[in-house]
Amino acid sequence: MLDIVVSEFTKALNDGHLCLHPSDTLPGLTYDPTQKLAYNKLIQCKQRKPSNPFSALVDSCQRAFDFWEPLPKAWQFVLDELWPAPLTVVWKASNAAPKSLIHSERGTIGLRVPNLHKNSQWLLEVLKGLPYPLPSTSVNIAGEESKRTWDDACSFSRQYSIFIPFHNQAPSFLEVQSTVIEINVDGSFQILRSGAIKEDLISACYLKIKGRKGL
Repeated sequence: MLDIVVSEFTKALNDGHLCLHPSDTLPGLTYDPTQKLAYNKLIQCKQRKPSNPFSALVDSCQRAFDFWEPLPKAWQFVLDELWPAPLTVVWKASNAAPKSLIHSERGTIGLRVPNLHKNSQWLLEVLKGLPYPLPSTSVNIAGEESKRTWDDACSFSRQYSIFIPFHNQAPSFLEVQSTVIEINVDGSFQILRSGAIKEDLISACYLKIKGRKGL
């Protein structure tokens, strides 16, 4: 069953469909970021003006490092310790990152490794097989409240012919957004959006790693 869900979801992406996906925070909508028509479908569905690019999911720290330029010292070790978690990290994109996910002015991309519930682990297999980070955005019309349960997200998706992956049991969520941080060139960071991971925890981990590594 796992292989079938993975293959069907991947095929839906390749065929240019919008797809509903589980995460560790809220249900999300996604698409193949290399397909302009798929992006346009999502913008129309959400009734959102094209603005900042979507953040994206990867299966591991190493994959994130592939799509980023080298991180400031300590951060590779910090993320090894913090991830997987509901923590999105914004840093300078590498040449391997899809252009549609890169901020046009800042040259950055937001990535995270989700801490998926056991009944959503199949998504990690999808992420491992993709040549790009998987964009993710909330299930809602722009300006309206995000859908926080799988059932509500499915109801929304049916209205817009969005692909819904099969689940024996509805996925579990924290029902809160991920925390979003941006790393600065000097190694410090700033909170762009408060969420599930507290700033104190990130700071404590960063200081601990700096002390341990003598950085």
